[in-house]
Amino acid sequence: MKGSTNHIIILFLLLLGVAYGQEGQATELLFSEARQMAFNGQHKAARSKLNTILAYDPGHSDGQTLLAKTYSWEGNYEEARKHLNRMTSGERENQEAWVAAIKNEMYAGNLHIALGLTNKALSFLPADPELIGLRSVLLAQNQKEAQAPGIKEDNIDDIIALQPKKQSWKGKYDKARIRFNTYTSEDPLHQQAWVGAINNEMDAGNLNIALGLANKALINLPGDRELLVLRAHLLKLIDPVAARENEDKITVAQEKKNINRSNRIILSNQVDVFDKAFDPMLYGSVEYVKETAYGKIIPRLLYSNRFNTDGLQYELEIYPRFSAKTYANLAYAYSSSPIFPAQRAGAEVFSNLPKGIEVSLGARYYDFKETDALVYTGSIGLYKGNYYISLRPYLTPQAGQPISFSGSLLARKYTRTKEDYWGIRAGVGYNTDLKQLRRDDVLLSETILFVSSQQLQLEHQFRPGGRTSMYRANLGLLRQEFAADPGNFFYAVSGGLQYFFDF
Repeated sequence: MKGSTNHIIILFLLLLGVAYGQEGQATELLFSEARQMAFNGQHKAARSKLNTILAYDPGHSDGQTLLAKTYSWEGNYEEARKHLNRMTSGERENQEAWVAAIKNEMYAGNLHIALGLTNKALSFLPADPELIGLRSVLLAQNQKEAQAPGIKEDNIDDIIALQPKKQSWKGKYDKARIRFNTYTSEDPLHQQAWVGAINNEMDAGNLNIALGLANKALINLPGDRELLVLRAHLLKLIDPVAARENEDKITVAQEKKNINRSNRIILSNQVDVFDKAFDPMLYGSVEYVKETAYGKIIPRLLYSNRFNTDGLQYELEIYPRFSAKTYANLAYAYSSSPIFPAQRAGAEVFSNLPKGIEVSLGARYYDFKETDALVYTGSIGLYKGNYYISLRPYLTPQAGQPISFSGSLLARKYTRTKEDYWGIRAGVGYNTDLKQLRRDDVLLSETILFVSSQQLQLEHQFRPGGRTSMYRANLGLLRQEFAADPGNFFYAVSGGLQYFFDF
């Protein structure tokens, strides 16, 4: 194993050094605590931490926005307005601040001011879908027109929940109530329908009914931040004393929930079926995910049957968290089986940037029996509304040859929650981490070959009603070059299922 130990040590230390060199870790950890308090209704305690952050870093945009939101949620619209006006004057393209300012005026009943702010925000962010949607519904609220000029109804996000909201804004609370009841009965996991129903009762002055709906919604969507904020706000409006007493109960309940749900078991299986030359290949794995205050720890056992040969691989993967916006992925795997690399290691640092962008940089090391390989990789991803798209390249230096290149593209559309989505993954290029096939009766895990490959995979992850189990299904197509016959390709269809159980 040529220099394998040195490669692994250098790789891990190099990337850990990059991660620990990130600035502002203490600030981001403090902000994470403040955000958790704010969403649990502990607004005063959250502001105390946020003021500490802003004293140290006055330009902390997320802290400024959250501070203003806590005032708005408490009904102190004037104080929220002061903070948000200061932000939008200095940060013209801060979308979150504009949205918070607009909603603050809506909560205060200043619909014309909210519409004016929306128009002003769109002059700086003309294509922002959330601002366009807000402008459309504000126009409807002001009864100037049903929708914004030039905006088609089917282009507005979540039109199903939007229609009864328009009736609420026009004062037709009874009609809106009937439609919201229909949506929440047919789909108890439709978060926007629940939010619309609660706001409808608040606008109609039925605070106790709104609180009952919030409690019912949280049974179906436990931990949803927007619902928790609405519930805390309603408690303060109905009974401020009980709300203060409830803050501690919410915190304790949330901590218990986090402890109880900090463990996960994942069972996976997959089969690849080829159009010629090869028998079906089977894969399976079992892993345990442990959530800790410092990140995830994942021991994993992988099984495969290929070429009538059984093999096991043992892997440990960890996700250390360095701040609210920076974390890493470190992995090491070992196998004595000929159908797996003898050793495999990887390290990658991820950082969340403004405007929903996430970037990473890392490397992967493969130790085969006769040689080894170091693959450099990274990624850039973008979260936009309910969509996520990520591009990942792979660069593999080869002695005396051009650098091998491959890449993959991932796109997801999130549906009811952050864990429910449809996705598509495409890959193309030359890669060492592909199907390990035979060449001259020798398994490719004993050497390194660079073969042309293209692959496409569809995936769907969902929770069917129960909140402790989850599934992910995938179906894919692979086109790959024969290692022993360049220019000649085979095809494979793959299908797999993963089962997740949280406890």
